[in-house]
Amino acid sequence: MTREATARVRREEAEAPSVLSLALTPDAWKQEFAGLRIRDLEDGAPIYRRGDDVDCIYVVESGYVRLAAPGVRGREITSAILGARHVFGPGLDGAARAGESAFAKGPARVYRVPGAEFRRAIALGAPFATRSLRVVRARRQVLARRIENLAPLPAPQRVLATLAELLVHHGAPCGHGEAMHLRLSARELADLSGAILPQVRMTLGALRRRGFVRCTHDFICVSKLHVLLRLLRRRKLTSPNRPIG
Repeated sequence: MTREATARVRREEAEAPSVLSLALTPDAWKQEFAGLRIRDLEDGAPIYRRGDDVDCIYVVESGYVRLAAPGVRGREITSAILGARHVFGPGLDGAARAGESAFAKGPARVYRVPGAEFRRAIALGAPFATRSLRVVRARRQVLARRIENLAPLPAPQRVLATLAELLVHHGAPCGHGEAMHLRLSARELADLSGAILPQVRMTLGALRRRGFVRCTHDFICVSKLHVLLRLLRRRKLTSPNRPIG
């Protein structure tokens, strides 16, 4: 990337926390929408599936939600991981059918609001609903720009950049002896970074040999996030044969 493009990515990363999630309290949702329903979900529980008739919007109160879109050869690929206060769902666009699937990633609690009620609030100019929609649109724009900026990078750099971004936004205190962790599989990291699974495993293996990460089936645990960020800034992932410089 050029120096200007790198600076733009860093500006977007600095702005991301303010536009990627909606800083409104759960009580505000409950007061605003009479049709709101609460769902407590176990890990992997479907919220809706692609093709379902779901004219609703959802907001994550706690935990994480995985969005999955259709990929090649019929396999669904992970398109996003959403944390607390993120808004999603077909009802945002007034779609009759869901174009993607949504699943709980670990235990999660989500609110469900009828799409008609949400759109009626927007038509009436309710500040809460219009701000919600504005934040969602901003999130889509930021993610689209990020995909565009990551596309020219070699696969190991894309993997590291995606892992670092997820840790910054969704990392939690680690229960496995490291500093922080993500509930994320290597396959999901491959989907999100646009890499193939062997490239992800190679990159994670190189990081593991250096003592920076430890992986289980469902978690990626990181001991030193600042080291990963430094590797990314210095563009140390340059060769498939030497993933860590």
